Amino acid sequence: MGAMKKLIMFLLLFSLSGVAFSEDAVEEKKESIVQAKDQAEDTESIFAKEGLTSQEFLEITSAYYNNQRPDKLISCLKVILAQNEIVTDEARFGPFAHFIAAIAGNDETVMTKLKELNDSYAGKQKASIERIINEAENFKSPVAASPKDLDYLWAEYSATGQKEPVQKIIAVFDNPENAMNFALLAAAEFSLEYNAKTTQPVYFIIEEASASAQGTTKQVLDKILKSFQQKWQKYGFVKKDVLDDKLSRLDQMIKDNPSDAANYLSRAIALANNLNYNQALGDFLKALELNPNLPIANNYVGFIYLDKGKIDQAEPYLKKAIEQSPKFSKPYFNLARIYLHENELDNAITQVSKAMELQPDFYEAYLLRSQIYFNKKQYYDSIADLKKVAEINPELKTQVESQIKVIRLLIMNQPSAVNKK
Repeated sequence: MGAMKKLIMFLLLFSLSGVAFSEDAVEEKKESIVQAKDQAEDTESIFAKEGLTSQEFLEITSAYYNNQRPDKLISCLKVILAQNEIVTDEARFGPFAHFIAAIAGNDETVMTKLKELNDSYAGKQKASIERIINEAENFKSPVAASPKDLDYLWAEYSATGQKEPVQKIIAVFDNPENAMNFALLAAAEFSLEYNAKTTQPVYFIIEEASASAQGTTKQVLDKILKSFQQKWQKYGFVKKDVLDDKLSRLDQMIKDNPSDAANYLSRAIALANNLNYNQALGDFLKALELNPNLPIANNYVGFIYLDKGKIDQAEPYLKKAIEQSPKFSKPYFNLARIYLHENELDNAITQVSKAMELQPDFYEAYLLRSQIYFNKKQYYDSIADLKKVAEINPELKTQVESQIKVIRLLIMNQPSAVNKK
């Protein structure tokens, strides 16, 4: 079983790529890794055939609304359809089918591609595609009545980015019918807490809901917000009213002095920090038009193009940022992501290691290098970097320990595949 296959099986079994569902569901998926390992199709060849990388699968299925790419979405579906153990497992395929249906129900391009795809399959795979098409044509968002419903609601959120699925999860706390449904209440709190920690927009939805919440809902939401407020402030994320005020002032400054690159740069950074990448890109490009010697702008443009899957456009901006500011860690990190995407693993390690040298507390760089080592089958090096992540950022200790357990399982089950370089 190849390294890429192991990585993808880990991603697929663990979740829909980063969105946490109920705690029990996470544990069940971890426990099923050993059985699924022996049943999976050759994922490496599937990904190569579809022109898809593990990183793209991760980004598309965790936040399709951020980067809508119908062709890649269909490629993700093909990867799933090629793995019979997933197609026949309702606990895993059901939420994924709902994810695709939520997109196809509002996107004629995706719906057309699904119908075209359906003509090329037979048996269980064809039935699975027909199920998605039917669900899309008669789309219904579930009511949060059980922990399993939360899987579907988070899948829906990953597809659309709309707040309604998250609001349904929030609503379970003050529904009298759920007073004795302890499994649902615990799963809802767990999933909200996890996703508030890992996804800025979810944190913002919770913050907005908390303003008008009462009773138990208010207590739960405030507890979550208190836990992670400092984290998001650290990354520059601000409340909507604060952001609107700041953008209003910058709009006026740009109107008064349209040739000042600094104003465009400030507005672009404010937008990017709150994940408004499409708006930010225009301002970064305008700032560079007025002043080409802005390494932070070049890095951001490269990062945004990379996020959109436009690798060829991203690379020159990142290299320009490094040329302009050789001690700036972020462009090395983003360039490493490109090399990982292109499977130039040694170059990827060189670039990400340089980022870590320049910024020793850059835990995201250790995470990235851990993934690169994993792809190279250097599993012990991958584990060492994961341990460093937990050391730098204790908040990730539980997640890191789970990943280390998975890697140790893989080493135990196939020690001959380990690259001991």
